[in-house]
Amino acid sequence: MVMKSSVEDDDVGWGLGVPEKMRNNANWVDITHDFKEACKELSLGELLHDKLFGLFEAMSAIEMMDPKMDAGMIGNQVNRKVLSFEQAVKDGSIRVRDLSLPELIGIMDTCFCCLITWLEGHSLAQTVFTCLYVHNPDLIEDPALKAFALGILKVCDIAREKVNKAAVFEEEDFQAMTYGFKMANNVTDLRVTGDVHATGLVSVVVHVWHWWYTIYICRNVCVCTKLTFYRQVC
Repeated sequence: MVMKSSVEDDDVGWGLGVPEKMRNNANWVDITHDFKEACKELSLGELLHDKLFGLFEAMSAIEMMDPKMDAGMIGNQVNRKVLSFEQAVKDGSIRVRDLSLPELIGIMDTCFCCLITWLEGHSLAQTVFTCLYVHNPDLIEDPALKAFALGILKVCDIAREKVNKAAVFEEEDFQAMTYGFKMANNVTDLRVTGDVHATGLVSVVVHVWHWWYTIYICRNVCVCTKLTFYRQVC
């Protein structure tokens, strides 16, 4: 709805629930129909804007009716309870024992995906630690899954240590912050390696890791090839 430029009394649009205090100060007109008709004339990807609209405004724009962006959506007003690892186990949302082999492979595949995403420059809190199993591996009763969770934490801890010692990275390239999460510092590398071998998890881990490592290498090769081609052309 928009405010009329004239001050003439007009009851058009009052049936849409305009607050009483606003009725006395302004006249409103329902432009819903005109707006929809104007939108039909726009082609796909076409944008109607004023002269002051630039890239900054485009990046700051809010998409209406999108629950992630529009605070007025009822979806944002629903309080969704985020469970911790202990709460999820107690609630039965996740299991810590009697997992089938497909379930184990699925968890490992997801964790490796998160690990690669972290190495690409994203934060640990938004990648590796989205997996609740690595929050507290001591509570995991399945020996294979427990060994894997500890292994993921040790890999992250070793990578952080080596990169921090080198001190040749920028924040947008690598994020070493742990955000208060435990990195299994009380567990030695030898114990984790022994647990992985003892549970017969080596072949599964190697298979899944080889798949993700191949994707990671192929991606970097493609990026390097594009850069080389760009330099040769330009």
